[in-house]
Amino acid sequence: MVAAGPEIRECQGGSDCEGSNIDKEQCNTEPCAVEATWSGWSSWSECTASCGGGRRTRSRTCIGGNTCVGR
Repeated sequence: MVAAGPEIRECQGGSDCEGSNIDKEQCNTEPCAVEATWSGWSSWSECTASCGGGRRTRSRTCIGGNTCVGR
């Protein structure tokens, strides 16, 4: 939500008016996106084979409000 600005009212009739002449509200309260970055790598998993060429994996997490790019 974007607010156009505070609403301002004037007192009419020559007497003092009660209350404020400016009305305010919050707007654009969603957090700002931060530049995303990769976390550190996790530990390697166990190898899928004890010999002959297995595989192991590790992972990392994208931290921040935008998309992480790269390897």
